[in-house]
Amino acid sequence: DQLEVRLMLGGIGRSSVTLTYEIVNATTGVRLADGKTISVTLDPETGQRIPVPDQTRMLLERGAPLDS
Repeated sequence: DQLEVRLMLGGIGRSSVTLTYEIVNATTGVRLADGKTISVTLDPETGQRIPVPDQTRMLLERGAPLDS
């Protein structure tokens, strides 16, 4: 079977980004699994939460790819 993995932006919080996933049978369209990832932006020196950077927020809202 061929599978299709769909990735969607679930939401952007003050310091977090939620991505949601669906795994679908590409032939039948039947959803086989779903999930989500919540990523929190942290200050690398203190480990404390920080706001999602404005540039990152803008790119995510536009659906643009992020450079690593």
